[in-house]
Amino acid sequence: MRCFREPSVNVLMLTPMVPHADAPSAGAIVMHGELMAVAAHHDVTLATLATSADDSAIQTLRDSGLRVHAVPRRRDHGVGALVRRGTLGIRWRFGHLPLRTLVFHERAMQATLDRLGGVPFDAVHIIDNAMAQYRRPRARTTLLSEYEVRVDAEDGMVSARAMRSARDREAERQRWRRYQSEVWSSVDRVQVFTDRDATTVRELAPQASGRVFVNPFGVDLPASVGHGPLPGSLVFVGGFAHPPNVDAAVWLAETILPLVRARCPGARLTIVGADPPGAVQRLAGAETVVTGRVDAVDPYIDSAEVVVAPLRSGGGMRLKVLQAMAREKPVVTTPRGAEGIWNPPGAPTLRVADDAEGIAAHIVQLLGSREARCTLGARARAAVAEHHTWEQFAERVDALYASLPVAGAAA
Repeated sequence: MRCFREPSVNVLMLTPMVPHADAPSAGAIVMHGELMAVAAHHDVTLATLATSADDSAIQTLRDSGLRVHAVPRRRDHGVGALVRRGTLGIRWRFGHLPLRTLVFHERAMQATLDRLGGVPFDAVHIIDNAMAQYRRPRARTTLLSEYEVRVDAEDGMVSARAMRSARDREAERQRWRRYQSEVWSSVDRVQVFTDRDATTVRELAPQASGRVFVNPFGVDLPASVGHGPLPGSLVFVGGFAHPPNVDAAVWLAETILPLVRARCPGARLTIVGADPPGAVQRLAGAETVVTGRVDAVDPYIDSAEVVVAPLRSGGGMRLKVLQAMAREKPVVTTPRGAEGIWNPPGAPTLRVADDAEGIAAHIVQLLGSREARCTLGARARAAVAEHHTWEQFAERVDALYASLPVAGAAA
């Protein structure tokens, strides 16, 4: 039986995008899981940035009983887009905030939060540190869900083309270090998804060490999974607005795949994900298909004999890895790709290597053995069922809220 904190608390949640269970963005899916976990036991008001494409998702949230303040996010086209990019560049050049934070800045959001200042919130729950830039209403306690701790030069990039010079990239990295440390020090709890991110928070902001809470997120566990994978089929899934996915796809196609094909000539790679830049589009050829945006990724995952996620940068967890595991697929990844995922040494649920040769060796072994694929896939699905469902995530969110200094909150 689950134990819930009583009485419930009045929570203001802030998100840089509309939480949506069926969104193309992994971030929006995880935000939806976290929002629902909190709303199950507490009184929630949501302030979120939104586009015109979010109207249906917003109505769904309102129909569920949430109070939603949706602030339009400017997504200009044509000349307007050029002006906006130029303005962002100037603000970055002469300011001190990371570029990604500036991208999610809207004056209307601050005006909305100022209007909410008269509401007696017990807690403000910031989802994604981009929302920590805003002046927030007073509350008894403040939480931050840190979706990706940014350390490396690539981690905080808005896109693969955002920072061209080494000087600008180093400046951005330093901005992230300062900004994150300030944010972590300003809240009562910092929730992260992995032990690695928790360690990094403690190293960069020792003053916040006692505030860190590790809570790996969950995924939906499908009642049934597709079978009949295509022989020799390798699949990579990831949105390419996130630079670590660009690096992973290029490394997989240009370096790892040739090593695999030297021993498995029939191996074919499908790269699935929205907004592929030129570096990824150029990978398409006789051995590699680049799909771009697709209506659903599940059919591509189901078609794979092996799902590959060779990530070398970025923090947080990888939703697409968990989704493949939930669909009973054998997954080969790197230590970064495995972060936060249940993977005991004695009964591994993932194959993990940190170099091209090691990743290729795992892929070749799995392509050559149906038994090995079935065993790993079954362990992967069992791990999701036992450790990574949204219900289990929600239980850990309950524990986080139970640790908050909000004693005496009104029911």
